[in-house]
Amino acid sequence: MAEHLIDATDIRKYCECVHVHIHNKARQVQAVIDTMDLKRSECLMMGDLPSDAIHAKEAGIHGLVYVNEHVPRDIFGSSTNIDFATTSFVGLLDYIRAQE
Repeated sequence: MAEHLIDATDIRKYCECVHVHIHNKARQVQAVIDTMDLKRSECLMMGDLPSDAIHAKEAGIHGLVYVNEHVPRDIFGSSTNIDFATTSFVGLLDYIRAQE
């Protein structure tokens, strides 16, 4: 996700790490989790492409999708395993609060 959206929605305080322009996202997520000694069940990744949801699942974490006018929901198909989808970036907060 664009880093400016993280700051604009004031959710950085919920983000332990923010990485942008990563090609092998599953490997990067796994490295962060291992470095920080985190539980995969407590981690999530939000993206706007089917590959983001796929990489999240490959890393063993929750996969959230930001659906927008540039990448509509139907591009994900029924085989993409998504834990949560939102049309509003602020929707991430709804998911976080529901997990508490």
